[in-house]
Amino acid sequence: MQPTAAVSESTTQSDSNRLADNRTESDNRTLEFVRPIVQEELSGHPRRTYSTAIWKLADPNYRLKVAFIPISVEEWGEDDFVAQWREVEATGFGEDERQAIADLQECIVDLYEELMADPDEILGIVPLQAKQILKTAIEKTNSESQ
Repeated sequence: MQPTAAVSESTTQSDSNRLADNRTESDNRTLEFVRPIVQEELSGHPRRTYSTAIWKLADPNYRLKVAFIPISVEEWGEDDFVAQWREVEATGFGEDERQAIADLQECIVDLYEELMADPDEILGIVPLQAKQILKTAIEKTNSESQ
């Protein structure tokens, strides 16, 4: 088996040498143009990402039925934060971590209200899964009538 591996390795090396020899000046310029675009796309990642949790919702008419909801927070820039509850595809934005989490708390309530108003039959797979998760995690309280 070793001779076969050696043959394929040398074949690969000669193929890559042949391709490199056939590359034109125009190809080299194209590669130089593409490289900064790729680097720019790679730099499009958050500066910092971490996991945390929320223990309550912003709206007093709703409460958590679970101890907490696991969320992630991403810092994209000095004034650009994103908080997400990925299981239900809920996202909040803000200029700092607190604003992003507060926005996420409102988004969760809005999503709950929207999905509970729709019959299961008209929902797609992902919204239906989100609805089931929300049903197990959140409930409406009687605070409105007090």
